[in-house]
Amino acid sequence: MSPQCPELVDPERFARQESSSSGSAQLDQFERIAPMLASQEGSVDFRFRFTRDTRHRPLLQGRVEGVLLLQCQRCMEPVDLSVDAEVSLVVVQGLDEAESLEPEFDPLILEEERVNLLQLVEDELLLAIPAVPRHLDCEAATTESGEELETEAVHENPFDVLAQLKKSND
Repeated sequence: MSPQCPELVDPERFARQESSSSGSAQLDQFERIAPMLASQEGSVDFRFRFTRDTRHRPLLQGRVEGVLLLQCQRCMEPVDLSVDAEVSLVVVQGLDEAESLEPEFDPLILEEERVNLLQLVEDELLLAIPAVPRHLDCEAATTESGEELETEAVHENPFDVLAQLKKSND
């Protein structure tokens, strides 16, 4: 993480002071996304600004940007995923308060007094990764002989027999 950016911050104090924090983090610092990456080389940039919402609760707004190298699940080749995530988090005290937030805000329920900014960055990266990463114009993987690998198994519908019986009775 960048030297000018603290890892742990007190959102109440930062909101009172209307502080900002920005920096870069190397991808190899993020343990939770490591298994999803084809390469841990590179970095992500982030910037956060702490203010207060209309109810005077700490509000953290910002952006997380970077490029993740994932493995295409169709051709198994590397695929770049550009991340440009907007962050709008309001510190709330519990689930009831979280449910009453305006739709443009996400809740941030604190387990401790301070927030780990790197964990917030990693959370946003996790949310940006699709369930099945793939190229937009990807060709299916092939064997050495050039035959296309079967990517989805074709299963017969067990109710097809009933449909045929119904047709024969009509």
